[in-house]
Amino acid sequence: MYFDNCKTIEECKELYKRLAKTMHPDMGGSTDDFQAMFDEYTEVVADMTAEPSFLSDEYVTLAKAVAGVVKAQKPEIYKTLEGVARFAPAVLSLFEDNKTAKNVNKFLGKLDL
Repeated sequence: MYFDNCKTIEECKELYKRLAKTMHPDMGGSTDDFQAMFDEYTEVVADMTAEPSFLSDEYVTLAKAVAGVVKAQKPEIYKTLEGVARFAPAVLSLFEDNKTAKNVNKFLGKLDL
């Protein structure tokens, strides 16, 4: 609601400061409205800083196992996967969302194709 258009933690912080100046109970705002805004702020920031599930050890282990099976059973497909893994960071660098690019690069590094 309040932070729907924020793309970075910095944008969230700036908006929070602006909203707090008018919504805080000490500034004449409603306690309930301020608390709702604060709760949304903390949730959005937590979501932005949380590591995605695909970087978990369990997910990486599963992906490595699948890659191993593909390598053994279908080496030509595995070669394609290796090519995609090498090419992905360059493509991701073209997008605005650096966090996604960093996370995909982390995943590919953990996967070690």
